[in-house]
Amino acid sequence: MSKKDPKLFDVRALERNLRNRQITVPDIQSYLDSLPDVSHKGITLGEIEDERAAEAAAAPAETETSSGVVNPVAPSDTPSY
Repeated sequence: MSKKDPKLFDVRALERNLRNRQITVPDIQSYLDSLPDVSHKGITLGEIEDERAAEAAAAPAETETSSGVVNPVAPSDTPSY
């Protein structure tokens, strides 16, 4: 494969470029094989959920009043009647 413009492999135009014979299936495979492996930069959904849970635990609790107004009050600060 000769060096082709990376824009030809944009997923939004890929089918059109194949139809117009600007690229071929082997060109696509070659392009994909030439891309660097960046899987180490990824994050799993489990890690995102863990981060959100940690943030929620660290944030002060919020309570909602009968009028719908949210008061940032920790449950331990709420007086018991």
